[in-house]
Amino acid sequence: MRLGEFDPREKVPYSGIKPGIINDPSHNDLAVEVATKTPVLLKNEVASKSGKKALPLRANDIRKIAVLGPQADRVELGDYSGEIEPRFRITPLAGIQDFIRKIALMSKLSTAREETLREERISSH
Repeated sequence: MRLGEFDPREKVPYSGIKPGIINDPSHNDLAVEVATKTPVLLKNEVASKSGKKALPLRANDIRKIAVLGPQADRVELGDYSGEIEPRFRITPLAGIQDFIRKIALMSKLSTAREETLREERISSH
């Protein structure tokens, strides 16, 4: 009720905001920045099997990741989020898969670079 959904348009201060303002690219850029810089608090306890803390994750130690639940492959932002442009819609599952692909690529590039440097050192001697 506080949002004025049932009030006449002239009584609602937000009713005059045009969709172009709401979906302005600068607003989307700010939303992405806020989302990527927002901290998530996790309890970082020692894992019983390894005897190590779970965080930070070590990409080389990860063999499997389980993404469970009915929302794993759905984008659901909640009642007050409004519409989101398709290019910004990503499911938790797709985001994790993309992140893992990037880590794997970075690892391959790093390995290739190390091999190149090693070969350069050998050939210079």
